[in-house]
Amino acid sequence: MRRGERPLTKPKKLLALLLCAALFLGCLSACARPAAEPEPEQESETPPAPSGTVSHSPTYADELFTLAYDPEAGLDPFSSREENALLFPLLYEGLFHVTAAFEAEPLLCESWESEDGLVWHFRVKRGVTFHDGSRLTADDVAASLNRARESRAYASRLRHVLAAYVLEGVLFIELDRVNRNLPLLLDVPVVKAGGGDRPVGTGPYAYTDDGETVFLKAYTRWQNAADLPLDRIYLRSYKGSELISAFDAGLVDLVTSSRAEARSLEFAGNTETRYMDETLFFFLGVNRELPFFAEGNRRILFSSALDRARYCEEVTGGVPVTIPLNPSASIWSADYDPFTIRPGDLQAAHISYLVEDYDEDGWLDYINKNINAVDSISLRLIVNKENPVKTELAHAIQTQMGELGYRIRIRELAWEDYLSALKNKNYDLFLGEIRLTADFDLNELLGLNGGANYCVFDPELQNRIDSFNHAEAEEKNDAAASLFSYIAEDLPIFSLLFARRTVYTHRETVAGLSPAPHDLFNKITEWEIKY
Repeated sequence: MRRGERPLTKPKKLLALLLCAALFLGCLSACARPAAEPEPEQESETPPAPSGTVSHSPTYADELFTLAYDPEAGLDPFSSREENALLFPLLYEGLFHVTAAFEAEPLLCESWESEDGLVWHFRVKRGVTFHDGSRLTADDVAASLNRARESRAYASRLRHVLAAYVLEGVLFIELDRVNRNLPLLLDVPVVKAGGGDRPVGTGPYAYTDDGETVFLKAYTRWQNAADLPLDRIYLRSYKGSELISAFDAGLVDLVTSSRAEARSLEFAGNTETRYMDETLFFFLGVNRELPFFAEGNRRILFSSALDRARYCEEVTGGVPVTIPLNPSASIWSADYDPFTIRPGDLQAAHISYLVEDYDEDGWLDYINKNINAVDSISLRLIVNKENPVKTELAHAIQTQMGELGYRIRIRELAWEDYLSALKNKNYDLFLGEIRLTADFDLNELLGLNGGANYCVFDPELQNRIDSFNHAEAEEKNDAAASLFSYIAEDLPIFSLLFARRTVYTHRETVAGLSPAPHDLFNKITEWEIKY
């Protein structure tokens, strides 16, 4: 049986043997027309292990590799809802691929160049075909980028693209500001121009609906088709708790979840887990006009007291950080932040910075130099109450910092009230989140004109952000050190964590799985499927 083909299911093996015997006897008596293969029936769910025991054998309901999808959400990368976005790398490819180290790797791009970081030239790889057999052209790429610029999923990352067009077979992209890291933003799916409601891509698998079954079929003209681990990947519609039950029963073979999402699902049982890094970043904005936060050493003290690993464990999952750079990025270095105080030194640091419980009421105080007197530390933390994950995270911060003596009062605000408080600086701290781009451009978060910047306006920081974005490859690490070391010392915000998606498979089912930030199926040709 070929990988991914529909097998006879186990409960029907006896029936299949009897049927084969009957067919054999019939053939001996006459040259009858071959009988049609019986439709397989779904195997019943494997009974659970007895209470108090753990089953160490894999859970299989069948030998079909199946993924969940939502047929109502669509598969057009520019107009569909996000429910099916994880499937896109199977169907489509971009000019570039973002690796697990947040580096750009060419896919549909043969060569590229830019003299000034404003105008870019790309030559599209030759010999690539869409699933309908038609040839990929630079015009298809330009049309896809222009659709992406107007889509909810990709508009933000492409907001500085002024134009994407083709001249003499070469793709041109013009920007309104310098960005030497543009390829990191160009893992945008490319579809055939004018493809209709169900676009055609160039990815390793093609969408197929035979009237009875929906599946992804290996595209034989894909460059590494011979190395694909499956001939077919079946798609089934499950939602919410249905998906949990289907995965537990072995009807779905791979699922993902992120605790940082408000509607995350919890999967358990005899599973294996891997992790998929993301750029969703959580942080505390700080009002530096508050006397306690006006001094840099007290900001470092407060930041060092935040138990980020505890927040990840108790609330969001993810990766704790002290700077807005994912530790998986190749340009990351622990040397960027030598300023955070180690837990064992925190008590001495509080005394050194004159932060103690002077009035012995159980809460910390500090010496306010503005009034030359002891002042209590009482901080207002605002959070959008419509996001349950952020609300829970805010209370986790309040509890943990309260254990150290920091008094934090939480104001849970509706979205419009929350925005109003941000604009009017009616806060001491605010809990924020932003999905950064894969090039870690901090303009939106910390730039002078950043749409998500409500707390810092620092020309020197802007200069370092610009230098980072303008840096050539050989200058990148130095520019990163300059930018992120400055942030670690000056602390315009208190970085908390990057979200991380958990990937679940049944134990001993999928080997070689190594997700990249935007690609669950990264290096799929190295997968090995076991039944």
